Amino acid sequence: LQMLAYNQNYFSTGVLIGCSCNWNASYFTKTPLWLFVGAGDGSHGTGSMSSFANQVNSRGGSAKYTKVGYGHHNVVSSEYSILRDNQYNVIDWMLKQNRKK
Repeated sequence: LQMLAYNQNYFSTGVLIGCSCNWNASYFTKTPLWLFVGAGDGSHGTGSMSSFANQVNSRGGSAKYTKVGYGHHNVVSSEYSILRDNQYNVIDWMLKQNRKK
């Protein structure tokens, strides 16, 4: 998250999975974001990511928020990855995004 915050000009999109979103949302207004969290995430909680997405959007950014109905903190593992789940098509979404200038 820090790399994206300080280097927005190098990224066309960001996919955040179960992270602590205590950054200033103003850092993320140029880069489209998709935030994922497991419904049972007790590490960072679903509320902080949802709130962060709302803050980014209220500042003119573009943030999607998805609470995955299964899983806890780690929605990416050797058995399952949100990136490979055809229900979400994350890679296709990433390829269609453009960073704001």
